[in-house]
Amino acid sequence: MKKISLLCIIVIGFFALVSTACAGDGNVYTVKNGKNNVPTVAKGKPYNLNDFFLEKDKSTNSGAKLAYGMHTMINNSVKLMFVTLEPGGYIGNHGGSPNYVAIIAKGDGVYGHGTAYGEANKIAGSEINFKKGDVIVIKPNAFHWWQGGKEKVEMWVIEYPQYYN
Repeated sequence: MKKISLLCIIVIGFFALVSTACAGDGNVYTVKNGKNNVPTVAKGKPYNLNDFFLEKDKSTNSGAKLAYGMHTMINNSVKLMFVTLEPGGYIGNHGGSPNYVAIIAKGDGVYGHGTAYGEANKIAGSEINFKKGDVIVIKPNAFHWWQGGKEKVEMWVIEYPQYYN
């Protein structure tokens, strides 16, 4: 339980700092408490927003970019990702064993569920019309897809192992 609480504090704090970030490429900075409690800042490697694709069906993804694994924490088992989705863009049906928390920082669109990995089938009635400020928690093996709406979407996605479920 303490690991989850620590994770929540880290995620909320980080999100508060970067929720206004633009969708362009950027840098990662690490701030540590130094000697005599004087903070030090280290500039890390820049991250790049790369085209988002799914291994089994690259053609179903359009207008999406991802800075995958931009930052990892807690023994490299938790990943923080920055995802952008152009208006009308689409990320095809996919799923996996981790838990995901998607925090919508900008834009609107539709989130929905599919039937199995790699299939584009959609389950009618399972859609969520999301907007800025919404949080979507996705449990392990819940196959899902994203469709951009009228505005460009920027979201932070936290991935963590299912044993924290």
